[in-house]
Amino acid sequence: MQVKQVTNANVYVGGNNCVGQASECKLPEIAMKMNERKGLGMIGTLELPGGIDKLSAEIKWNAFYRDTFLQYANPYKAVALQVRSSVESWNAVEGLFEEQSLVTFLTGTCKKFPLGEHKPQDANEYQTEFAVMYLKQVCGGVDVIEIDLINNIFKIAGKDVKPEFRNNMGL
Repeated sequence: MQVKQVTNANVYVGGNNCVGQASECKLPEIAMKMNERKGLGMIGTLELPGGIDKLSAEIKWNAFYRDTFLQYANPYKAVALQVRSSVESWNAVEGLFEEQSLVTFLTGTCKKFPLGEHKPQDANEYQTEFAVMYLKQVCGGVDVIEIDLINNIFKIAGKDVKPEFRNNMGL
């Protein structure tokens, strides 16, 4: 048996390393929009996927980093974000026996730009929220998921989830 864990990450904004600047990072949660179906003769109500709900990410900065903030402050300009971490694999015989990279690529625009909350003798934190239009997650060099909301791309393990839909739509 093996146990896996991810215990740390590093954030990049516009290709620039922000090591030590972020205290937390919340990646998008992929949620499907569901359509309810019910009708005469059915014994119950059914939910069917109708598309992907909006995606957002949050980064909590542990101080005011002017140069980093200026890279994404304009809500009309998309910024490339990258969150890199390491997946550790442990077992009872060897302890830590394997580590794989886990990289999440995001493209988005700034939804919320914090100016700070000042309290006496407390360090400020700045939580920024991004509207995500593209994401791709790669683990150990293998594509896990890719979603491009603008170009109607939805892939799992590198395979198009809805090729017939894209063909029917002329995409």
